[in-house]
Amino acid sequence: MEEIVPLYIDGKPARAQSNDVYTVLNPKDNQTLVGRHCLAGRADMETAIRAARAAFDQGPWPRMAIQERADCLNRFASLIIQNKVPLGTLESDTSGKLRTENIDFDMNGSAEHFTFYANILFQRPELRFTKEAQFLGRRITAESLLLHEPVGVCGLLIPWNSPMMLATWALGPILILGNTCVLKPMPWSSLGVLELSRLAREAGIPDGVLNILPARREGADALVTNKGVDQISFTGSVPTGVAINQANARTRFRPPILELGGKAVAIVLPDAELNLAVQGVARGIFRSQGQSCVACSRAIVHESIYRKFVDAIVGFTEGLKIGDQKEASTQFGPVINREHFNRVMDHIKRAKEQGARVLTGADRVNGNGLSAGNYIKPTIFGDVSPTMDVWQNEIFGPVLCMRSFKTEEEAVQLANSTEFGLSSNVWGNDKNATWRLSRKLDVGMVFENCHFIRDLRGFFGSETRSSGNCFVGGDESLRHYSKRKVICSAYYQ
Repeated sequence: MEEIVPLYIDGKPARAQSNDVYTVLNPKDNQTLVGRHCLAGRADMETAIRAARAAFDQGPWPRMAIQERADCLNRFASLIIQNKVPLGTLESDTSGKLRTENIDFDMNGSAEHFTFYANILFQRPELRFTKEAQFLGRRITAESLLLHEPVGVCGLLIPWNSPMMLATWALGPILILGNTCVLKPMPWSSLGVLELSRLAREAGIPDGVLNILPARREGADALVTNKGVDQISFTGSVPTGVAINQANARTRFRPPILELGGKAVAIVLPDAELNLAVQGVARGIFRSQGQSCVACSRAIVHESIYRKFVDAIVGFTEGLKIGDQKEASTQFGPVINREHFNRVMDHIKRAKEQGARVLTGADRVNGNGLSAGNYIKPTIFGDVSPTMDVWQNEIFGPVLCMRSFKTEEEAVQLANSTEFGLSSNVWGNDKNATWRLSRKLDVGMVFENCHFIRDLRGFFGSETRSSGNCFVGGDESLRHYSKRKVICSAYYQ
């Protein structure tokens, strides 16, 4: 009988009370078993929240010196690096992302999140102000100290596409501040995140501080609506984000942290370096098979170079090696599971029906031993109308929509024509033109002549339209997971 990976509650492995189990199959063939894990129900989630509550209210973690918590996070980071090959391989087997990308980018980045936040509190200036005043007829010096204290128990709901990266990105600031956490990964890709429980114990994280419970809708609802949770953070789709926002408003005054959908556009100016822009746009959409909120799923190219650009990117795309995600030579793997495969294929079918012109792909991969897997040919549609569903909807798959533009004003109008405003890309050598366009794009992030270069000191996210209500990263994440206090002390003269 195959081992069933348990939940992690209060520092110990725990079987789900409902005995609900999720089976993960490798998306390369939908047959190879990756593993099975428990799924939490309402009772399991309530048990975990009580453990996190007790660990915050009575446990040692919030009362440790900052250096002690930082030492734990640094050990945690070291353990991720020591285990990055098996961790990255497990995530790749689960999600279909390239094994090399998981090991070299996701695991290294996950460790960096912990080391970054282990040091950040020591770099923050102390906010202390003094003023001379009169109080009850006596002269005093009033000293005001501005503090950031841990908010309490954090409920963290992460998506399936980059679970280790997104979990550690939030856990870094949550833990260094002294909070406790109930982490709910998506069932589709929980096996790697569940391995964090073993590393947390080795790193010295006290019992109850980090609880990990994959769950279906019932478990997620139990986490969001429990008054024992002080802060909710969610990354995922717009409809789920709306539902969480409404449920959160009925439960607590503190707003949730919402990082939602994207429909990024690449604007390619006439003076752009062609090969760089072609490869950059292709990477922007086909990296991780398009399963990313910053996937560059629309390209708007100046009419003077449109045909040349189309020929170049189609040729580049058709040269990508599709295959088993664990092979070092593979450049493009399968999408995560059959359910998502069918969803993306439905978007492609609807685009064809609405008149989008197929430039390449737009079909499943057959032959070469790949027919049983969740392989979708990298797809490019040309001359797409902004009224088409494929232009408007977040597909979360390897589908690029293209059209030309004449003027900057037209490009900006096309770029801003969806409900999303997460990120965009601008390609061109005229710095005045790229800067001018970047200022006009109604998005949270713009990448000029690059794609998704992330600095942990900076911000990631959006406060624009349906893409979210916040930025994370650096001091912004510390602000989300802390509450402010002012202590004013009088010194009598």
